[in-house]
Amino acid sequence: MKPRLIRSSQFVLALAVAASAGAVTATIAQDSTLVKPFSQYLINDVFPKAVNETFAETGRRWKASAEDILRDAEERKQSVASATTAKRSELAAAKAQLKQAKEEKDLVKIGAAEGIVRNEELSIDILKQLTRVAEKQMEVAQAWRETGSSIEKFTESDTEFDAFRSRHLTRPEPGQIDQRLGPDGYQAFRAQAAAMKDLGDAFRDLGSLTESLADQRLDLLETLAKGGHVVTSR
Repeated sequence: MKPRLIRSSQFVLALAVAASAGAVTATIAQDSTLVKPFSQYLINDVFPKAVNETFAETGRRWKASAEDILRDAEERKQSVASATTAKRSELAAAKAQLKQAKEEKDLVKIGAAEGIVRNEELSIDILKQLTRVAEKQMEVAQAWRETGSSIEKFTESDTEFDAFRSRHLTRPEPGQIDQRLGPDGYQAFRAQAAAMKDLGDAFRDLGSLTESLADQRLDLLETLAKGGHVVTSR
């Protein structure tokens, strides 16, 4: 049975919940402020603070981890490239030996040379898949880093909106001071919403690339299994 993969949407949801659990709790805790006349409603009552500095710290850690993953993946790709070059030379030599054995009509040498050629060809096929895996790991690392940046930017935009959360919602009566959200606060909130959308896009891209990486890793596993290099059952 093929292993069940977590779909990208589920992956994104899990990341989002884990990263912002504290913020969700904070939002729920403010629900009691809604039990009052609408005339007393503030912007904060309907648009409470979404995240805090803990969320920004998550973003910074994601960026740092992504740099480590990217560096390791780049080194891995270079290592695979070097191995591929060496294996191609060995395959060429094995094919030359096979050709010579066939010319000599030496059945023992032909059998041995054919075995070596098959092994070298399999090695190169595996290295090709490893190259694709390494490249996808680099893409995932880059997406992880970008998601970390989006987390930081969203936290920053949410913090910038803090200055407007004490504004009122109701229109002032004649002679009263207008304490509603003004154009500056309106734009600040739109900026926060845009940062939230960017964050959602980043989560989605990260989930999709991670799912693709899992597929490639499973393909490599199946290649090894078909060649008898991995035992799939007892």
